[in-house]
Amino acid sequence: MLLTLLHGYPDLIGRKFAWVGYGNGPTSYVTTGDPVSLPLPYTYIDAIFGGTITVSGTYYVTPSISQIVTRPAWKLIWNYATAGSVASVAQNVAGTGMTAGTYTVTATTGTAQITVVVATATTLGAITVINPGSGYTTAPTFTLTGTGGTPATLTATLSTINGAVPAGANLSAESIQIAGYGVQS
Repeated sequence: MLLTLLHGYPDLIGRKFAWVGYGNGPTSYVTTGDPVSLPLPYTYIDAIFGGTITVSGTYYVTPSISQIVTRPAWKLIWNYATAGSVASVAQNVAGTGMTAGTYTVTATTGTAQITVVVATATTLGAITVINPGSGYTTAPTFTLTGTGGTPATLTATLSTINGAVPAGANLSAESIQIAGYGVQS
């Protein structure tokens, strides 16, 4: 995540500078973390202060050092902040005669959305949560439509508080604000 600094930052404090910035999550989350960088040339982040809740309140994002060196590289680890969002989706009834392709499917209830790759007439490939929705008390189902034949039926697993966000999740609509200090070389 390349941060956009708020007006007035960085603010020099001796030989270091304080910064406050904001950014959006990745389009395809990697569970090892989302790398963080500042938009200033030759700058290093020495520390990021604590974790933060996303503007939507759906995720809790914590900073982590990705490698311990003189000038550490930082990443953000994304977790669900509240229970009741779609964490993952699996096929529970196989389809037949489906047409290969990638399909976007909305849950039968609520706003959760996924993309599903139909690999063959009866086989599904990757299933990616692109909008986890929120407020679910029971897991929603997803039914493929427009694939021809008999569509597969899929069932979600709901997130738990502080549950890990799965790989491939699209977090680009999620905005966060974080702060820290650093140094220019």
